[in-house]
Amino acid sequence: MAARQQGLNEQQLLGSFANQAQLAGAGLYNTAMQDNYGRGMTTQGTQYSQGLNKAQFQNTAQQQQLAQDLALRAQPINEVIGLMGGSQIQLPQFQGYQGAQVAPAPTFAGTQAQGQADMTRYGIQQSGANAGIQGIASLGGMAAMYF
Repeated sequence: MAARQQGLNEQQLLGSFANQAQLAGAGLYNTAMQDNYGRGMTTQGTQYSQGLNKAQFQNTAQQQQLAQDLALRAQPINEVIGLMGGSQIQLPQFQGYQGAQVAPAPTFAGTQAQGQADMTRYGIQQSGANAGIQGIASLGGMAAMYF
């Protein structure tokens, strides 16, 4: 009976070591996934910033092109009016483009919260499984005492 009880205790101990190893493996996997996700978000943030800078540069270039086209169109008219003794045409003045800063979506926080919820659920499941094994082992021990 003592040997049987010792065997059950060893089985529980081995099960607990296996659970700890699984938890450690899951933790390392989650850490690696978070690191990979963080690097991806950094890359996407860089690409977003580069795209935003490109768009702002194109907007500035377009504004400068429009101002240049209007100046070239108004130049001959201003020369004729100046020769006739009248006032010259005033070129329109444009306000520079002011882009808005748009923050990226907070997907990392959601992913991190989901990972934490998954780990909590896994821990609860393992606690339930361990309690079930412990209950079966104690019932086996009680049954062994009566036989």
